[in-house]
Amino acid sequence: MAKNTKQQNGKAAEVAKAQIACSLGVVGENEFLSRHVETRFATVEQRTTFKRLLRGLQHAGATTKDGRPVNRPGDVMRWMMENVMVNGNGISGSDSRKQASKT
Repeated sequence: MAKNTKQQNGKAAEVAKAQIACSLGVVGENEFLSRHVETRFATVEQRTTFKRLLRGLQHAGATTKDGRPVNRPGDVMRWMMENVMVNGNGISGSDSRKQASKT
């Protein structure tokens, strides 16, 4: 992991690059698509990882596709969903079902 530092709240904040590899399933054309996700992080490791994700995105000046700065947990989730890449190609909007079925 590549690391660099930046001042955050008067302290040096260490930032590391991370990448997640996972499988994406195919979504059927008439399948229900949830608009809401509610979760609780069960472990300290999960809470810490999510906070590190939030801080890293803030450090990078990340924004969601509508231009909103990533400052809250919901912003992190939206940013992640908007930035999923499949074989180097983004999938988004109404094309996502077609693109997912092609891979």
